[in-house]
Amino acid sequence: MRTIGRAIATALTAVCGVGLTSSAFAQAVENATKFDISPPLASIRQPAKAQGAFFQEHVVKKIPLPPAKLAAAADTVLQKSAPASLPVVIGRSFAGVGRENYSIRSDPPDTNGSVGKTHYVQWVNTGLAIFEKSTGSRVLGPIDGNLLWSGFGGNCERFNDGDPIVLYDKVADRWLLTQFAVTQAPFSQCIAVSTSPDPTGTYARYEYQFQDFNDYPKFGVWPDGYYGTFNMFEGNNFKGAKACAFERDKMLAGEAARMVCFDLANQGGVLPSDLDGSTAPPNGAPNYLLSFGSNQLNLWKFHADWTNPSSSTLIGPTAVKTAPFEIACRNASIVGQCVPQPRTPETLDTLSDRLMFRLAYRRFDDHEALVVNHSIQAGNTSGIRW
Repeated sequence: MRTIGRAIATALTAVCGVGLTSSAFAQAVENATKFDISPPLASIRQPAKAQGAFFQEHVVKKIPLPPAKLAAAADTVLQKSAPASLPVVIGRSFAGVGRENYSIRSDPPDTNGSVGKTHYVQWVNTGLAIFEKSTGSRVLGPIDGNLLWSGFGGNCERFNDGDPIVLYDKVADRWLLTQFAVTQAPFSQCIAVSTSPDPTGTYARYEYQFQDFNDYPKFGVWPDGYYGTFNMFEGNNFKGAKACAFERDKMLAGEAARMVCFDLANQGGVLPSDLDGSTAPPNGAPNYLLSFGSNQLNLWKFHADWTNPSSSTLIGPTAVKTAPFEIACRNASIVGQCVPQPRTPETLDTLSDRLMFRLAYRRFDDHEALVVNHSIQAGNTSGIRW
């Protein structure tokens, strides 16, 4: 694992042009379809609805896999034993949003959340809840996620389609909440940025539209923008990845905000980096994007130029070589889906065709680092590669 970490650090500090080529991908600069400032989220009431059979399967849209290995190669960083004890410190533990809550209507749950100074915000596919961090008490929800767009109109208010992301912008002390609205075309990405540190308060709300299905949205916070990536589909026909930057400064001010996007043909499962820690990246540093290939990670550098958006750049990919690995459950009847569960014949999907959210970035005194994980074959079982 240290070998992989050094390789990533080397790629991050490499001089542009060493192992890099300028990416001639299609670029688009667009304004939000619409934006406004919401009423306080705590003031919006959930309409009454029947509690019946509400679970729907959200079918995962698969992306192309890296080539299969012609011959097995030993995984030289496979951890074969664990320490006798792990230094785990448990703070406050409390029940989050679960399947028993009527607002959770879909599988898989796409569970995620983020921790701020005083709150924890959790969004489980279609259901959103806010907790007071010090006590674990629930101060809002669970509510349907699209309730955040009440009165906004259009796809964002009408459809509660899930695939949500919650991020806490540590530098601005604000919240970024986003989900897609893809029941019908044109397909939308709905983004809300809190106008204060209070996640139950008002939000600047935005809708951005795409002609193709913007599946598997993933986001990261960066000083010059909120960066998002998508797997784009026309029906079930995979068209490659899309990487977009959203105008963070304008969104924090509740003003009209643009997005600038690049298309990455023949790529999928790309993640944007998300800032951790209290030290900002170097001035002008690009947002780093990452996916994986055959025994390697693929690294891009995305710089959004809001003064002249047409001058924005996406450079890469740089190949970051890793120890050999094979994705989990490649030979399953449904690729990636082979992990047994107790008391049921159903198997879990490892989503081994892509990296797992988040791609965490942190700047240290003497280096920058990225941390990410994905599901791999670990001997005769499945495991996680960090």
